Amino acid sequence: MSVKIECVVPAGNELGESPCWDDQNQRLLWVDAWKARIHTWAPATGVSSFFDLPAPLDSQRIGSFALDNSGSFICAMNRDFWRFDPLTGSASFVSEGETTGGPANRLNDGKCDRKGRFWCGSFNTGDWSANTGVLYRLEEGRQAVRQFDGVGISNGIAFSPDDRIFYFADSQAGVVWQFDFDIDAGVLSNRRPFISMQHITGLVDGAAVDAEGFYWCALCKGGAIARFDPAGKLVRWIELPTRDPTMCTFGGADLDILYVTTARRFLDAGSLVRQPQAGHLLAITGLGVRGLKEPRFGS
Repeated sequence: MSVKIECVVPAGNELGESPCWDDQNQRLLWVDAWKARIHTWAPATGVSSFFDLPAPLDSQRIGSFALDNSGSFICAMNRDFWRFDPLTGSASFVSEGETTGGPANRLNDGKCDRKGRFWCGSFNTGDWSANTGVLYRLEEGRQAVRQFDGVGISNGIAFSPDDRIFYFADSQAGVVWQFDFDIDAGVLSNRRPFISMQHITGLVDGAAVDAEGFYWCALCKGGAIARFDPAGKLVRWIELPTRDPTMCTFGGADLDILYVTTARRFLDAGSLVRQPQAGHLLAITGLGVRGLKEPRFGS
């Protein structure tokens, strides 16, 4: 089966991010991180829609989100975590988030582990080289807890299939780190380099791990998706029709489709003409691999 790349939703996102496969409803969810908007798309029907978050979130930007078992969304907004209920259209405060990284910081990439904790990092919106970004861990019923700081742009969060490795990218530094992960305690240790982007085009943005333990990442400004083996060796490179993919996730009934969000925010007018799929949702089929079920917050 040959690899096929197609646009499945012409979303026109300024900054598509945080794709998440909802296995209970067989749909894909993602955000436009330049707004306060969560998109949905059901492949079986082809129906796409979106939720605009209510006040006081409507003037903020959403960095990432996770689903919980009630069908609500745990949202990383500008600086704090909120719960959005799509059935009632209401939002409720969950926890302070960005408390230690400085006033210019905003929450960005986030993902749940298989104990239901939401891990989310921040970055400095005024100066990406300031290294004021922080990684936080959020648990149900508790305040978010700072894990470490000194980050340029937090991205690339993912977990190995056996829950023993935690991955974290600093896009500004051009490195993906891996940590030993104690999932029962929620503790990270033994940070070491996993991937250096020194000789690879693009910035590591959002990421996913497949069922074989390989790390897939979107290379923003590199126009590609890359797959790395558990030792950090580049083993696959998939060119995309637009320069700025932002994140990837596995979805579909068999978790064998790689969905990719993209951005148009960083392209000039001429580039947008040449890259008409910028900001749209892409699907890659024929990869011959499967992903892992997306965990839910608090589960």
